[in-house]
Amino acid sequence: MSLLLFLWFSVIYAQDNTTSDHFLNKAYSCIVTSPDSALHYADSVLANNQALFEQRINAFTIKGIVYKNKGFYDLATNNYINALQNAVQSNDKGRISVCLNNIGVIFKAQKNYPLAVKYFKASIKIEEPLNNPLQSSIRYYNLAETYLEQDSTLLANLYFTKSMLIEEQESNLEGIIYGNYGLALVELKRENLATAKKQMLTSLAMIDSSSFVEIKFNITNALGEIYALENSLDSSNHYFQMIQNYDRKNDFLEMWIASCDGLAKNHYELMHYKKAYDYKNTHDSLNTNMLNVIANQKIEELSYLYNFSIKEKEIAQLKHNKQSLTEKKEMANDLLIFILFSVFLVLIALIIRRVGKNTHE
Repeated sequence: MSLLLFLWFSVIYAQDNTTSDHFLNKAYSCIVTSPDSALHYADSVLANNQALFEQRINAFTIKGIVYKNKGFYDLATNNYINALQNAVQSNDKGRISVCLNNIGVIFKAQKNYPLAVKYFKASIKIEEPLNNPLQSSIRYYNLAETYLEQDSTLLANLYFTKSMLIEEQESNLEGIIYGNYGLALVELKRENLATAKKQMLTSLAMIDSSSFVEIKFNITNALGEIYALENSLDSSNHYFQMIQNYDRKNDFLEMWIASCDGLAKNHYELMHYKKAYDYKNTHDSLNTNMLNVIANQKIEELSYLYNFSIKEKEIAQLKHNKQSLTEKKEMANDLLIFILFSVFLVLIALIIRRVGKNTHE
């Protein structure tokens, strides 16, 4: 009998975990296309008390990614911290490193650079002994970008170089392109325009027409900026124009806005006033739209937090009601037991009395 029960519980446990894996796969598939569905599937995993640590970590991470993409940085951080806590409980070093890195990315996006550095360094400390070089490279690159934002070009150069060396050893083309780009940004920050331009052009030459679109436009915009600083305005316009000719430039709104700004300034210097006005008008319109989107995201986040707070209170009240109901049931059961026991004692007393009476007769 005990063996049958063990087998039955094992089957149920396995089914629960299979279901959780199914929900996670569904969540991953719709992070970008249907983020609210991704949240729903992730929550379905977290609602399963039998979910493994690994599954819970992945579910919290998915929620963190969705909220980060929405610009809900506080909610993203909370979910990444929940993922980290589960990773620590399961002593999963690899996932602890990933969680620390994810939290660092949020602080970097919020321009809280000291905390970003703290989390990236904590991630690196755990990651380095794990012998997973490409993961270490990601941490070095994130740390280098953070130092560059703080104008610490020496440290930025150090960590971009460490990342670049790993990418070259692993023959990872995308990583090599990003490494060259990062080192070029350091030289641009140092105002070494010739060196920065050379490294940018080296990176750009590695990219074909269809691959690595995001980094490609980062590089072309940077080249537009460099040529403008050198007063080579036609060359500058050539590179700023590249994103303008891209059909899906709306996917890279910030870079599109930056290129409009560069083109407006260049055409004004070239006395092409009509073009300068058109690009300035497009820049201002896009920038206003982007600011409106950011404002709406913040309003949505505050609304979500408000509704979430109400929901938490409702859940707490339901738990309280359930607990009260349970306590009342227990009291009722105790009272029933007391009454039955009292009746039993009375019956025993009556029986004893009757037996005693019969004995005397």
